[in-house]
Amino acid sequence: MRPALILAVVVLGIAGIYATWTHTRNTADMQPSLPGPSAGAGERIGNLERVNPPAAIPDLTVVDAAGAQHSLKDFAGKFILVNFWATWCAPCREEMPSLDRLQARLGGPDFQVVPISLDRGGMSRVESFLK
Repeated sequence: MRPALILAVVVLGIAGIYATWTHTRNTADMQPSLPGPSAGAGERIGNLERVNPPAAIPDLTVVDAAGAQHSLKDFAGKFILVNFWATWCAPCREEMPSLDRLQARLGGPDFQVVPISLDRGGMSRVESFLK
């Protein structure tokens, strides 16, 4: 056998072993055990940790399509679902119609979906996607 062919077989073998090992490790990490309603502070739920009492989140200010500024304080007393998304993000593009339906069905004085675009292309890119 040629030395280059032997080297290629060894490299591919090592790559296969590594891919199998990382897939097995990552698959095990993705199996969260969801606790019941009695889950306590500090308990892990998948990759999340329950915090009790809930931690305060920093105030966030964003600009809407009309150029008006809004902060999370503007939504005080409401349940909000904040969704950070971008037109270039395939999973984001897939979930946006569902979030739009959720807002249409449940949106009102007590609940609002707040989509926040992370696009750097400006409002024209976002508006063309939303149309």
